[in-house]
Amino acid sequence: MARGFDSKNVEWQQQQAQDAREAQGRRQPERTAEERARLERRRGLELALAKTRADLEKATRPPHRELLERTLAALQQELRSLEPEG
Repeated sequence: MARGFDSKNVEWQQQQAQDAREAQGRRQPERTAEERARLERRRGLELALAKTRADLEKATRPPHRELLERTLAALQQELRSLEPEG
């Protein structure tokens, strides 16, 4: 019984190694530290935008809605500032 488990484990490890080798072949070009930081910041802003939009849909009090709308506008402006110029 243990032998069968070991065999499956070895098979799984071999498959993982094969998958990793194939993934390296499809790897995207290396990014600079600045590009990675910009991409990470962009993803964070996109998540914040999604959360703010969801919160805005649920908000009922006018002062809260106003705060969320200002937050949304600020996030959108910051996201636009990350766009490459040109």
